[in-house]
Amino acid sequence: MLQQLPHPDRQYGPLQIVHDFRFTALNLPDQYAWLEEASLDEKRAHIRGRLERLAGRGFAGVVLNVAFKSYLDDEQAWLLLVWIVDTAQSLGLRIWIYDEQYYPSGSAGGVTLRDHPELEARGLVCVNIDTDTLAAPVRVASPCGHSSLVYAYAVPRADDILDFAGQIDLSRFSDAGGGLCWHCPGGSWRVYCFFTRTLFEGTYLCRALRAPRRNISVCDARAVKRFLDVTFDPYRRWLGERLGGAVEAVFTDEPSLLAFSPYPEGFDPQKRHSKLPTLSIHEKPNLDIPLYPYIHWPDGLEAAFAARAGYALADCLPKLFAGGPDAQQEKLTYLDAINQLFDHAYNLQYKEKLAPLRLAYSGHMLAEEAFDRHPILFGDILRNLGRMDIPGCDLLYSDPDKLRWSTACKLASSAAHLYQRKHVMIEASNMSDRDQDLTLKRLTCAMAIEFAHGVDLITSYYGEQVLADADYAAFTTYVARLASLFDGGTHQTQALVYYPFRQIAAHCPITQDQPHTGRHQEIGNSLTQLSQKLWQKQIDFDYINDEKLLECQIESGRLITPGGEQPRWLLFPEIDAIDAPIAAWLRQVTAAGITVAFCGPEREITGLPDCQSLIFMGDAVPFASQDLILDPPRQDILVLHKQIGSQARYLLVNTGSDGWTGQVSIPAGSGRLVQADILTGDLTDTNGDYRQGRIVAECVLPGFHACVLLFEPQAD
Repeated sequence: MLQQLPHPDRQYGPLQIVHDFRFTALNLPDQYAWLEEASLDEKRAHIRGRLERLAGRGFAGVVLNVAFKSYLDDEQAWLLLVWIVDTAQSLGLRIWIYDEQYYPSGSAGGVTLRDHPELEARGLVCVNIDTDTLAAPVRVASPCGHSSLVYAYAVPRADDILDFAGQIDLSRFSDAGGGLCWHCPGGSWRVYCFFTRTLFEGTYLCRALRAPRRNISVCDARAVKRFLDVTFDPYRRWLGERLGGAVEAVFTDEPSLLAFSPYPEGFDPQKRHSKLPTLSIHEKPNLDIPLYPYIHWPDGLEAAFAARAGYALADCLPKLFAGGPDAQQEKLTYLDAINQLFDHAYNLQYKEKLAPLRLAYSGHMLAEEAFDRHPILFGDILRNLGRMDIPGCDLLYSDPDKLRWSTACKLASSAAHLYQRKHVMIEASNMSDRDQDLTLKRLTCAMAIEFAHGVDLITSYYGEQVLADADYAAFTTYVARLASLFDGGTHQTQALVYYPFRQIAAHCPITQDQPHTGRHQEIGNSLTQLSQKLWQKQIDFDYINDEKLLECQIESGRLITPGGEQPRWLLFPEIDAIDAPIAAWLRQVTAAGITVAFCGPEREITGLPDCQSLIFMGDAVPFASQDLILDPPRQDILVLHKQIGSQARYLLVNTGSDGWTGQVSIPAGSGRLVQADILTGDLTDTNGDYRQGRIVAECVLPGFHACVLLFEPQAD
């Protein structure tokens, strides 16, 4: 491996996202002369030229799809795709398939819902009114764009205090127009009426940058099955044995529940169609449809809720929509049910569809870094990513100052380690900071940061004309060197950081008008800040969820994760409660002498009232790295450590513009220490000193620069 470092195997390089070779990434400077009326020979010449250029620059492969124009329906487009795949394979390029006509996945460019409108995502909408009256009729009309009345309840009200135990079911009082007509006996009531509507208006679908259109419910097994069938059956028919051969994997893009997203000030649907990629379904929202609070309402939700709770979801809808502490259990049960439906309908069906095609399942979720939104978007992100054969993430910026503390890559790599996946993918781009010059130095630093956070496979959404050819070659070689050096092995984590999904979910508003205490955001921010403090001390870590925490083993006073890592510390963000199964397990952990620490001041943790050995860290992390140590310390240097065979490999990334010179020490006995310059491929034997069980060596890291230390212990 070290002998090959100056000229690494191109298969370790990045993959370029090319789609159909007609579409170019939004707001990037790529402009290609692509005539709609060009001959087939002209189209092929254009595509071959770009494939040859990508191969010549050192790209490992491409992420592509059948033509966006007349998506999935054009026989000539399929014939051209077959030729593209064969041509790419002849050039030694790896091939992935992008599963949609632009994000988010599920609509298949509108084909999924064609003749099947019943599969569109639906929400249950709440319209409530207060009434203080003598006996008189109370009427609530079905709003524009909504269904007839589904459920209705009247809840006694006194001084704005609601008596849910005394609520009355009014669902049978539907009038001829689909609304409510109830002869109120008098008194003070809050009347809750529930209708359904499709979830397009008031979601980010209607403001998608490229293709605003309706989508399926990703929690509906029938809808997801149709999406998978209409998408992959044609790929199987046209590409045949190329799937699982030349074609390795599938890239799914931001499947999620459709959370409320308000229209921005001055929103004009007519202006959202200026940069459409192709002829497809382009829909404009009906601004006359009112945006009342809603929850997701897929088929199977009521049964899934009842199976968990032991009572009907309908009867607790008023309490659920009112929110507040009294509704916490109902909210958690709802979120558990809806997120399990998503997992089974989308993740598991996707894997089942791809398995006989011998294709790996990859892609990324939406808004990975927004911990406080995970419960309402998709659920436990570690579990969702762990379902993938190649967990992935998506970052739209390449500025080292932004990337340095990004949690997206660490979430994906943690999922890979916990669920024992071999690789971690990122869709890398500079879409949100394209105002900055994308120099080779900044780009290679961005790649090094992403690798330091655990990524080892780059799918590039950078334009094909933003660097000079020589810089592209340097970029792809840089990525290939990193990927080859850190392929395989076991990540050496010093800490496990608890992913507090249920604690966030307990406080997360599930509709836009619920009481907003901000506690879910505080917990999310605490997790982000804890991550940053660990990185600043060169303490590498993995996030861990409830599922995998309970699968850890305790041996000789050490934790062992399902992926074989042996962390020293188990750290929690500033939370105040632990569920009973985790609390029982933590008692075993602390009894074994393993350090368990919580952010924030000393306090009682609900569920652990009798646990005396907890550490409360306040606002600081009182631990120092027991692995790689920098002297002098430097907060903006990131470190990754993997054990590959007998060799310890460390990646050091200076994410700042100022250089650093000092000493690096690692726990080691006698052996050979080699420093690798990733940019040049140069290898240098380092004469280190041995001091108290550590090897100490001089190191120089210029700004935005990375190097690798490789230690091979002396053979016995």
